[in-house]
Amino acid sequence: MSFRAAAAPGLGISWLYDARAYLAELFADFHTSPSSELHSFDIGLGLYYPLSRRNWTPYVGGGAAYAIQSFSEDGSANGLRLHGAAGVLLGRLSTVQLRGELGYFINAFTERASSTGQTALSHGPELLLSLGF
Repeated sequence: MSFRAAAAPGLGISWLYDARAYLAELFADFHTSPSSELHSFDIGLGLYYPLSRRNWTPYVGGGAAYAIQSFSEDGSANGLRLHGAAGVLLGRLSTVQLRGELGYFINAFTERASSTGQTALSHGPELLLSLGF
């Protein structure tokens, strides 16, 4: 059993509410990488501060999610996952929006391998690209 660094591409769905003074998001994401046996599902909320009121705006913020994950060969865990992020929202005033975001997540729980009892706290960078309607 080993914990290691690896990438897990994913797919998600979200609803972004733009109140002009802030952006609020409800999301659900699934990530998997069969070659390295990484799996993660999370559902959560995000709150972001837009840095302008233009049609494109950079933003900063973060959120929390309930995550169910397996980042090792024989362990799995679930609990609270926190993230911080900075991104850009393009087309804020139109019906089609593009969004790019770079963030960092950290779990508030550890994952224990059933065979060895070794524990690890998962954390790492996140990259989000989305298309909104």
